[in-house]
Amino acid sequence: MITYLINLERATERLDSCIDEFNKIDLRFKLFRAVDGKTITLPNKDFCELSYNLLNGKRKNLGEIGCYFSHLNVLKDFIESGENLALVCEDDISLNKDLKKIIESAMNSNIKFDLLRLSGGNRPEHEPGNPIKLKKIYDDYYLSMFFTFKHGTGSYLITKKGAKAVLKKISKMYLPIDHALDRDWITGIRSLGIVPSPVQLKKELHQDNSYINSNNIYKFKPIYRYWILIPYRIANELLRTFYKITLFLKIKILSWQESKYSSSSLPMANIQSAKKRARQANSRNSLKSSQRATIRTMIKNVEEAIGENDATKAKELLISTQKVLDKLANKKVLPKNTVARQKSRLSKSIKKLG
Repeated sequence: MITYLINLERATERLDSCIDEFNKIDLRFKLFRAVDGKTITLPNKDFCELSYNLLNGKRKNLGEIGCYFSHLNVLKDFIESGENLALVCEDDISLNKDLKKIIESAMNSNIKFDLLRLSGGNRPEHEPGNPIKLKKIYDDYYLSMFFTFKHGTGSYLITKKGAKAVLKKISKMYLPIDHALDRDWITGIRSLGIVPSPVQLKKELHQDNSYINSNNIYKFKPIYRYWILIPYRIANELLRTFYKITLFLKIKILSWQESKYSSSSLPMANIQSAKKRARQANSRNSLKSSQRATIRTMIKNVEEAIGENDATKAKELLISTQKVLDKLANKKVLPKNTVARQKSRLSKSIKKLG
């Protein structure tokens, strides 16, 4: 997993705050300079001003445009990085001390997602988006689905598949980035979240010292604004409701099928030969699980060495890791294509170190 921190070069106070937050949970990050709205000139081929005016009921905001372009640039960098998962963070957040464990628990759940929203709104006591809890994953944290608009992109986890879909479907801006990412039926990705939010916005940075200034001065007069907005919002929420109900039922049905056909619900063997085969199968499965856990740890060690820019250590660890990967491929514990992809990804990352 690669972690990005989006930060304006002039926002030094925010950067210092985030460095403290990331150090508290021992999380390394890649600093990604945000697009400064003050440097943007219009017209721009990636911004549709007329659609923005009509769908938002307000005039253009260069700060919002810069924010949108910044997130898309991060996703482009993520796709080129060779990583399969990215944690994207803005610079006005505070992180829960157990954030890494919460993310790991979400990834290990049997509910799949392409985008995982991690940040809350302006008020920690109020969870935006009317979430419905799907599954408890860690302590009092639940994997959840949001049935109404969830504002904010303070922090989210995204897969490579999700990043590619976003860049393909919403590369041209006509909505703020949180509105655009929230329209799953357009991007074609599965978006979930964590409740309560393990990442919160810092009021003194988000509201009191905003660089976007998305306030009322940009809005059209109510007599014009609502005639434009009401039809769009009604259509948007109807599509959202239909999509979310369909996805919710799909997740629940799959979970029911998995529980129905799990090993615990299968009939027990009642003759000696069947009992023996069952014992052998359990033994093989336990061994494979142990081998997979071992190789995951070895790959993580190589990635940590790469993150520390220690080329010598990374090369030494890669040699032993490659041997184990080849062994697991020969024994059919791991698919050969997966092994080849992992070896290639790690080798490319090490070569970049020089």
